[in-house]
Amino acid sequence: MFSQKKSSIRKLFMKPNLALFIVLILVNLSNVALADGVKNSFNKRRFFINAKVIPRVFRSSINEFLKNKELSVDVPIVLPTKLNFSQIPMISNFGGNGDYYSISLYDSNDYTTNKVCKAKPYDCGLGMIIGYVPRKKALSLIAEQNIIKERFENYKKICKKYKICTTDQIETSRKIVSNVRLISLHRGKKGLFTPFICLGTNCDKPKIQWEDGKFRYEIYTQSRSSKDMLESASLDFKKMVEMANSAIDNQS
Repeated sequence: MFSQKKSSIRKLFMKPNLALFIVLILVNLSNVALADGVKNSFNKRRFFINAKVIPRVFRSSINEFLKNKELSVDVPIVLPTKLNFSQIPMISNFGGNGDYYSISLYDSNDYTTNKVCKAKPYDCGLGMIIGYVPRKKALSLIAEQNIIKERFENYKKICKKYKICTTDQIETSRKIVSNVRLISLHRGKKGLFTPFICLGTNCDKPKIQWEDGKFRYEIYTQSRSSKDMLESASLDFKKMVEMANSAIDNQS
């Protein structure tokens, strides 16, 4: 009787169309189970890495974060696959809770030997990747662009009033501010690029921001690409757009 059943099953799978149909059903069932597993995990831990690939530099720090069962993150975590902060070996430090997360990147040698790097990552690291839910009164990307333009106009007025800046300095600042621009990124995302710029005593580090639904993501670098600020604005723009696009393209 057993051999008869076995023979019947064999004959069943000898029919190509029927065999393909059964395989497709099994694959769909496994995909549903996987999707449910991810969804349940997200609801239970409120922690979701929205990345097809997790670059090696992020793996150990994310694993360390997962060990802390007291913390959870509501923001889908995106990870760039192209990291143009530096050519030197890097190490990451992951942190966050609730509607915010950050990943700091360091020179691997500095991080292991310099205590300041661990205490003040923003001042010491090579760069940061941030994801968060903007507050209700948070500025839009267009508003942030306009504020930098207003800062330049105030800077120019103070320079002329107190004669503390040369004409060349004002013109250089004007050209750099013109590089603060709204941009189109992959998958229809809108972003804002800000180059390294100093207007008086206030300086902005190079960064790129973009919005994805109710979430906002930012990538900072701690230093500019060139001592020449105008050249740096152009180089940093290319690097940071590439990093942002790689994070967007890496989303599942």
